[in-house]
Amino acid sequence: MRSIKVLVTSSLVFLSTAVFAQSGSVGLGLSAGSLGLGLDGVYGISDRLNVRASYRGLDYSTELDAEGSGNQMTYQGDLDLGNIGLGLDYHVFGGGFRLSAGLQNSDNRLRATATCEQTACEFGNNLIPNGSRADVDVDLSGTHPYLGIGWGNLVAKGIPLGVFVDIGVMLQGTPQVTVVADCTGGPSVQALCDSEAENEERELQEDAERFELYPIVNLGFRWRFN
Repeated sequence: MRSIKVLVTSSLVFLSTAVFAQSGSVGLGLSAGSLGLGLDGVYGISDRLNVRASYRGLDYSTELDAEGSGNQMTYQGDLDLGNIGLGLDYHVFGGGFRLSAGLQNSDNRLRATATCEQTACEFGNNLIPNGSRADVDVDLSGTHPYLGIGWGNLVAKGIPLGVFVDIGVMLQGTPQVTVVADCTGGPSVQALCDSEAENEERELQEDAERFELYPIVNLGFRWRFN
């Protein structure tokens, strides 16, 4: 699904670039930053105002060690970022400095899974038996406003190649956290695991409330077509 979204978005960016190139200033940008690798298509409405469409994404996996006394589980974490953006860049003084605002349609998610491979493993304030599994899902998806500043006009006249920088925040709201445990050992053990999973979910959800703003920093190269 992610590869299809990237393909469709990239095709739209290139198609719009080809169409608009016949009538106005058009630029293409390639970048890397806190939302992953990015592709931008920009059309100059006037000397100071540009409209920009973008896609930024990244898939990253790593191991996450839970806090504990030595018999804690190791989580396999997967971070999936996918963001389609549409917004305006306003060059206040007609130069490189700009104000940016728009919307990001985000499909961002963090998943972590762990299986107890010891005789017993820590989960919350209790021990769960070998073979038990815990899954954590942090959902940051949705359509979110973006506000920022930046430097670099992607359709600036003169030298067709250049660099650009974006600095801003995405108002993503509170991420939604889900914790599920599947434990061996019978119904009584599963009931204990469900209770611990609820406690872990509540604590993580409280921590997630501090991340309503997602910082965005991008550094890229731009190319003006005409």
